[in-house]
Amino acid sequence: MTVVLEKCFSMHPRLVPNRFCLLLLSIVLITGCVKNPLTGNTSGNDDPPEITATGTPTGTPVTKAIGASGGSLVSADGKLTLTVPAGALSNNLDITIQPITNEAPGGIGNGYDLLPSGTIFNTPVTLTYHYTDDDINGSNPYFIYIATQDSTGGWTENVVDRDLDTVGNTVSITTPHFSSYVLASSLHLEFGQTEFREGESNNFKVMETFNEKDETNLQDQDPNQDYLPPLPIHRKQLVPNNEVSHWSLNDQGVTTIYGNIIGTGSNVTFTAPDQIDQEQSVKVSAQISGTFVAFIKKKKFTFNEVIVIGHIKLIPSKFSFQVEIKYHIAGSNPCFVDNYTDGATMQVDVNKDVVTISNSNIVNQPPSTFPTSGPDNDGTQTCTWVPDNIGLVNITGASGTVSPAGNVGPGVIKSALITVTHQGTILPEWTITDLGGSTSPWGGTALPGWPPVFNIILRDSTQVVTITSPPVVTGPEIDGKITITPIH
Repeated sequence: MTVVLEKCFSMHPRLVPNRFCLLLLSIVLITGCVKNPLTGNTSGNDDPPEITATGTPTGTPVTKAIGASGGSLVSADGKLTLTVPAGALSNNLDITIQPITNEAPGGIGNGYDLLPSGTIFNTPVTLTYHYTDDDINGSNPYFIYIATQDSTGGWTENVVDRDLDTVGNTVSITTPHFSSYVLASSLHLEFGQTEFREGESNNFKVMETFNEKDETNLQDQDPNQDYLPPLPIHRKQLVPNNEVSHWSLNDQGVTTIYGNIIGTGSNVTFTAPDQIDQEQSVKVSAQISGTFVAFIKKKKFTFNEVIVIGHIKLIPSKFSFQVEIKYHIAGSNPCFVDNYTDGATMQVDVNKDVVTISNSNIVNQPPSTFPTSGPDNDGTQTCTWVPDNIGLVNITGASGTVSPAGNVGPGVIKSALITVTHQGTILPEWTITDLGGSTSPWGGTALPGWPPVFNIILRDSTQVVTITSPPVVTGPEIDGKITITPIH
């Protein structure tokens, strides 16, 4: 059974086994007395259900009128889809999805309050959560479920009647009424932080939530029953130490070039390497023994070992970036629409909050435009560009400051504010010639260079900053683009 699970999970670190693996699992289901999932108990647990505060509004509500013909509604963040079948409502009803904080044990992301609260439907409606790999980092779709909170603050989960699509990354249930609903996990890795800089330490834990009833008793329910009652959710707690083993980093043990895991059992300490050359993702895994039960559309899967997998990121303190600056004006003269361009490149190095920009790594490109000459709409005058080597981008130096400086808390992203010095920058200069051959200058006015400042997020990823219509001239279309590319 263990080998089957490991092979199935290895296909993708966070996806449940595919259809072939599910078939194998169904063939090797364990029979006999099965422990309460995740707790090791063979009888029901007498602890009361977990009671928490109710969720509070935290996002933009979405409202839609749905009537007897049915319809659907999607939350503003795209995570929750409500599908109302035809006949579920007798009359038109304004239905709202209001995002709320998720207070459930093992909660994932936001919760949602479905309004009007308490609405009863003639036939059940379907709730579909769309999850991402980041949402279930450290868990597995087998162990995620949709939960709801009652008027006492207690939580129940619908683990039996849920549907699971690991290709579309959705988990769904049907419900006959409106309430607040959240996504949660009954088994997962809990990271003290998911991003580590050089030498930083924090805890990795294997956590569980569990039900009052032995889920195996549910197999005695009438299989033809359309709607099975949800089960109470109890507190979130550490998995017993003796059930957790085989911690590893990128499948290479606990002491590797990716850092060190100190300790055993369900609560260990991770320390990042003293030197991190570039940003990278590291897989963290632990093996959990015990009997586990999961349901998909009332079909029960039982297995006796699970490998939970999550991912952390190692963030270096040393970065190098190639910065490309492009400036464009569509129509830099009063006669016709030309395409004027100017730009520069530079290298920005950051090492432990110290920003270095060498003047030798600053290269200014001479400005250009096309076409360089042309008449106005009336044909009464012609504009001709006067070439110059300065333009609107002429960087002579730059400096930077990292913020926030020093040690920062988990998840805080540093950035470098780059201040740029220009010299001699001018508006494009043109010569206007009328029908009689008389000429007059246009443009050439001294203006501040672009950009005066820009920001670099200290992450190992390409960043593009686009600024439309910088306040240099009025009338023509103006845009600037800064592309920041990591150098390895």
